[in-house]
Amino acid sequence: MDARRELGSAMLGKLLPELSMCLAVLWLAFDPGEPMALELPAIPLLLMAEGAMLMFFCGLVELASRVKKRPPWWVAAIVVGGLMVMYPGVLGVLAMAFAAGMWAFLPLAWSMFERIRELWTLPGAAKEEKIRRRTLTFDRLWVGFVMGCMVALYAIGQALLRDQGTEALREPMLHAIGALVFYGIAAYNAWRVHQAAFAMHPTSLVPWLDRGDGTNLSPF
Repeated sequence: MDARRELGSAMLGKLLPELSMCLAVLWLAFDPGEPMALELPAIPLLLMAEGAMLMFFCGLVELASRVKKRPPWWVAAIVVGGLMVMYPGVLGVLAMAFAAGMWAFLPLAWSMFERIRELWTLPGAAKEEKIRRRTLTFDRLWVGFVMGCMVALYAIGQALLRDQGTEALREPMLHAIGALVFYGIAAYNAWRVHQAAFAMHPTSLVPWLDRGDGTNLSPF
C-alpha cells in the first residue's frame, strides 16, 4: 500500500505541472467574456519556451540518471549553471514569460523547477523511477520534434495551395491547438509511465525515434 501511495504521489508530481500548462493555455486562449478571443503573444511564447528548454532538460536528465550517487549541492549548481551557459535562451524565455504575465510565467516556472529538481533526486532513485523520468523527458523531445515536422509540412502545404507560406503559422488557433496537444500528450504520458503495464514493459511513445534512450542507464 505504501509503495502504491508513493507511486501515486510521484505521478501527481509529474502530472500536475502538465495539467497546469493545459489550463494556462485555455485561460490565455479563451476570454470568459469574449469566447475565442486569443491572447496572441502568450501562447507562442509558451511554445518557444518549450522548444528552448527541451535539449536543456534532456541534458539534465541524461546526466542525473546515469550517475550512481547524489552530487553535493554545489556540484548540482555548477552543472545547472553550465547547462544554462550551453542553452542561454532558457533564461531569456523565462524573462519573456514573466513579462507576459503570471499565467504564462508560473506554470512554466513550476514545470522548469520540477525538472531541475531531477538533478538532486534522480541519482538516488530506483532503476524503475529513472526509466520513467528518462522516458518522460525524451518522449517530450521526440513529440516536440514530430509536432514541429507536422507544422512545417502544414506551412509548406499552405504555401503551395493557398500561397500563404509562413503567414499560415501566425494563425492563433494553430498555436492554441498545438499547445493543448503537446501538453495533453505530456499529461497522458505522465499517467502512462506510472502504470503497472509500463513497469513490466517500458516503452517510448515514439519508439522508432527513441531507440531505447529511455531505458539506457549505462554509466558514462
